[in-house]
Amino acid sequence: MPRRTFSLSHDYADSLSEHEFLIETAHKIPSHPLSRSDILSRRISIIGLVFTLVVGMACIITGAALNAASKGNPQTYFDDVLYVYSQTTPFNPTLLEIPILLLSALVTVCTEAIGYVHSTALRSELMQERRLVFNTNARLFTATRRRRWTGPNGVLCNVFMAVLLIMSFVSATLTFTTQLHIFVVSFVPMVSLGVFLILQVLVATYALSATHILTWDNNALETLTVLSRQRLVKRFPGRGMCSVSDPGTDPHPQIPSARQPSTWQARRDIRVVIVLMWAFTALCTVWGGVTYLARFKPPPEDNVETSFQWTLEPSYNFSPYLQWIVPWGSGGLLWTQIFGVMFIVQGTLATTLHLAGLAANTLRDEQMWRSASSPKGAAVQVNVLWSIVTPPNLLLLLAKPVLHWMMSLANTAEIDADEASDGGSIVAFAFWSVQYWNLSIGLVILTAIFTFLVMRRPRGPQPAAYGHFQTLANLIDDWPEEEDGKERLYWGDKGLYLDAGNESESEWDIGEKRCHAGTSGSLLAPVNMNALYA
Repeated sequence: MPRRTFSLSHDYADSLSEHEFLIETAHKIPSHPLSRSDILSRRISIIGLVFTLVVGMACIITGAALNAASKGNPQTYFDDVLYVYSQTTPFNPTLLEIPILLLSALVTVCTEAIGYVHSTALRSELMQERRLVFNTNARLFTATRRRRWTGPNGVLCNVFMAVLLIMSFVSATLTFTTQLHIFVVSFVPMVSLGVFLILQVLVATYALSATHILTWDNNALETLTVLSRQRLVKRFPGRGMCSVSDPGTDPHPQIPSARQPSTWQARRDIRVVIVLMWAFTALCTVWGGVTYLARFKPPPEDNVETSFQWTLEPSYNFSPYLQWIVPWGSGGLLWTQIFGVMFIVQGTLATTLHLAGLAANTLRDEQMWRSASSPKGAAVQVNVLWSIVTPPNLLLLLAKPVLHWMMSLANTAEIDADEASDGGSIVAFAFWSVQYWNLSIGLVILTAIFTFLVMRRPRGPQPAAYGHFQTLANLIDDWPEEEDGKERLYWGDKGLYLDAGNESESEWDIGEKRCHAGTSGSLLAPVNMNALYA
């Protein structure tokens, strides 16, 4: 049977381009029964899609109903915007920000649910194309070769999904805004948010219908079992102590290392992500300085007192800002221009956070694999909820709505009909320096944590894999017996490496006796740090 060669695009994996990584199989991948964690993950994913669909429909219905009900009051409504204020006691500006933050959190949950389904389809498609090298890929930056342009994970759909993701956060941050002590409800962004969420659900549904899903789990170990079962990856003997930084297919006996290579060393794309995160952080800091130097100064005849104060929410009296006033008339043109400007500022943040997910998921994959050398072992089957509670993923999940909300504080757009001379409206864009610096502080904290995590070298002799399937296949020589989804995988010392006559083991000369490290369904002894392992 002919064999294929495979070329990897990640540093240490680059050197594996000439080895027999994948075995040619039939074009149609045979199906296999889903595990319990697969079934649970599928149910949770479907529930997430239905929930997002309901949220999208609720936004459209609520926006349309409130818009129709508010048109009868010209004192509080114009240009599809409702102004809510108290004539007795002014609203607390800080409390007015709570609904904005909650809506941003809701959109984060919905887009994460959609993203999981979309990435599940991508993972299965890459498996069938024999291109799944790492368990984690940047979903919107990885296109399939089959139906490269028209497929649900093709170039056009990825671009479309990226635009919808950005516009969802833009709409969320424009639906509720504050002006002084007034709470502003904009109906066009509310309805648009519902449309953008529903469109993402439709693309995710298209991905499910057009792709044969091989596994619903995002667990690297569970995915490796599928790859092995489908004969899409093979194990090369004699590499039981080789990490992802030790490329090749030949036997490579070596003494265990006390420290393993970091994520930064193992994956070039992770280095790119961290550099982009720092670059975006620097951009926000510099832009805050530019808005401060070019800040708006009221004319002396207005007799307006201004002073500098470090505040969370913007204030015309205490926060320096750069103002851009444009007369854009009314109706669709006005909102199109508002969406366009906010697409740029929120889009850069959304893209940066999306790429940060690549680092978070890679750290999650390694955390799961390294638990195999712990007394509890590594769970082979875990559902989608497990990946949410891992520290890097949980941190990023909590940071996304907060940072998008902080970005909305740094960039505001106010519609004013009174200032327009042609009966239309003007839009006053304001870029607030202090709020940009607040955003920069949040980005520095997040980026510094991720930089530390990806540069930290794991302790212990267990070779690092970071979700690289060929490395995991070389390290795992024995899978635990099925126990209704409760099986655990352990890694450790398995005694001397003896030639049992197996063809794959007799292809190379063992020579002197060497120790062997591998996996088992039961707890293994720790490895000898002074012994030579094959």
